[in-house]
Amino acid sequence: MLNKILVPVDGSDNSMRALDYAMSLGRFFDAEIIVSHVSVPYDISRLLEPRMLKGGQAGEAAKGKTLEERAKAFTEALANAKKRTEEAGYTKVTFREVVDIDPAERIAEQAEHFGVDVIVVGNRGLGTFASLLIGGVSSKLLGLAACPVLVVK
Repeated sequence: MLNKILVPVDGSDNSMRALDYAMSLGRFFDAEIIVSHVSVPYDISRLLEPRMLKGGQAGEAAKGKTLEERAKAFTEALANAKKRTEEAGYTKVTFREVVDIDPAERIAEQAEHFGVDVIVVGNRGLGTFASLLIGGVSSKLLGLAACPVLVVK
C-alpha cells in the first residue's frame, strides 16, 4: 500500500512525466504526493553542456532547448508542477522547495523524514560524459534511498 509518494521535479519533461505517473499511482492508492524541488546553488551540468553539444553528445539541450530555456524550466519547476496537479484535479499534494548542493542526498533525506513509501523520479537522460562526471540524481537515489525508487523515462 502506498500512502505517501515523493516526486522530485526539476522542470524537465521527464520529471513532469514522473509527476503524472505518481498522480496515477496516487489516485489508485488514495496517496498523498509530496512534490519537491531542490534548487542547486550552482549546476556543473550547465557548465559542461556547451562542450557536450559541440561533441555531439545527447542531452536535453541537444533536443532543442537552450541553456536559458533549461534554466527557466528549472526555476519554474514547482510552479509548473502546481499547475499540472491543479489541471489534473489532484488535491492530496504538498509542495516543498529546498536548496542543497546534492539533490540526491536531500531527496533521500526528505523521503526518510516524511516516511514516504516510494520515490517517483524522472530520468533526465544526461549524456554519458556528464553522467560519469556528476552522476545522475536518479542513479544516486537508487543507492541512497531507504525506500523503493521508481525511475520514469
